[in-house]
Formats: sequence, C-alpha cells, structure tokens
Amino acid sequence: MERKVTIFLLILFNLFIFSCTKNISVDENPDNGNVTDTTSNPVDTNDNGNTPGDTISDPPINPTDTNTNPIDTITVPNTIGDHSDTIVTAINRKDTLTLRFEYGEDGTSPDWKNIYVIWMEAPGFIQNMFVCQKLIKGGLTGTALPYWKVNKYPQSLKTEIDAVTSATMGNIDFTITKVIKDSTLKTVTVNFETDRSFDPNDWFDNQPAILYSATINLNDTLSNYELSPVGWTPNEDTKNQVKNTPMGQLQNEMRYITHYKNGSSFGDKDPRGATKMVKKITVTVK
Repeated sequence: MERKVTIFLLILFNLFIFSCTKNISVDENPDNGNVTDTTSNPVDTNDNGNTPGDTISDPPINPTDTNTNPIDTITVPNTIGDHSDTIVTAINRKDTLTLRFEYGEDGTSPDWKNIYVIWMEAPGFIQNMFVCQKLIKGGLTGTALPYWKVNKYPQSLKTEIDAVTSATMGNIDFTITKVIKDSTLKTVTVNFETDRSFDPNDWFDNQPAILYSATINLNDTLSNYELSPVGWTPNEDTKNQVKNTPMGQLQNEMRYITHYKNGSSFGDKDPRGATKMVKKITVTVK
C-alpha cells in the first residue's frame, strides 16, 4: 500500500513540474537582454543613441546632393499640435542691385544735361529703377529716350513709374539701389538709356539715345557687372536718317555713333560720339 502511495505522489510531483515549465516563456535570443522577446533585435551599430531593440535607423546621407547653394533651415515651434514648422530660406539668394553711373564728358555745351531712364527686365517682367521726371511731365523736344518710351513705358505700372520718377541728376555721378520684386527670377537684364540734346556727328544733327545693357545671372558667384552700349534708337526727328531705321526700333550698329562718315561707309573713330557722356556704368549684385 505504501508503495502505491509513493508512486502516486511521484506522478503528481512530475505533473506539477511539467505544468510550471510550460507556463514560463523562454528567451530564444538570450543575447539581446529581453526575457519575453522572441524577435532577434539587432544591436545598434550606428552609434545614434538607439538602445538594443530600437528599430529606428539613422537617417541616410545623400551622397548625390549637387546643390551648391547652402540654405538655412529654421525650425519654429508650433503651439498647436505636436509638430514643428520648418522654414527653408536660401542664404545665397541675390536680390539687390546697386547701379553706379560715372559721368564722362560734356558735349557741345556743358549747359546741356544728360537725361536717362533705368530699368530691369526679364521675359514677362519689367521693373523701373529710375525715371527722369522730364520724361513724364514734359519739357523736352520730341520723344526723348524712345526705346523705353515706345516699348517699355506702356508695359509699366503707373504707380511704379510715379514711385521712381525724380529730378534729373544731370552731368554728375550717382548711385541707386533697388530690390528685385520677383524672387523667382534666375537672370535679369539691367538697361540704362541716355540722351543729350544738340550733340551732332557726321550721321546726325542731333545724335539719338544710346542704350547700355548687361544681363545678370542671379545664381552666379559673380557680383560685379559692367553695362555696355548695345545700340541706339531714333525718335521722330532722327528716324530713317540712316536708311530703314524707324522710330522706336533699336539699332545695333554703334559705328553710326562712334565713327566718322567716309563716303557711304565708316571712317575713323569720332571723338564727338554720344557715348563719351558715359565714363562707366556698373551693377553690383547682393
């Protein structure tokens, strides 16, 4: 009888041990320090502060980024919600032009002052920088500065013209600075049209207005540009004095201004050329 009781107790003991063993979870990956985790978690090899078992990896580095213009990233706390707002601004964005005009030589008389208009343009865009008030209020004979007056003035906003129109700074050096209104532009052309009355040469009794110009790449590292004479424009008094040169149409042959007449062709350089009223025009971009 005692033997049967002993056997019975051994069976109960074994059943108890079996039951306890079945309810204990075994860590199949003992190296990761977890008791009940049965998933193999990689050890953090990125040295990013993630603990073992953290499945967030380091952000990848972009080796193909060819953007050479550095940018500022400003994170602004947002009081609504649980995220922040990020504002990205290009620190190399060039949007300010400073034009410097250096006066050259007087014409037939120092009493005759130069007149001018300055503007910048791109396809579908025009921004006036300075307009001599005589162009708007009158007091001049004929159409002065006809390239601008015929082709650009009609496209300009009246409010802008009013804002940049001022008294002429005649026969002196000056500097003006303007911010480009369109921040999407990559290139812009700066133009300076100028004229002075009663400056004759072999081709004209009164030489027409001269256009100076330079195209500026706003994404370039170059910051200083010089405007060059690119043409002249006849008004109603000088149109067709050279064949096929109608009023308001830019003409690119500068020798009609800068050279003597030799028969029906060009001779030597003429010191009376209207370009002598300009010593230098430069633009600095920032």
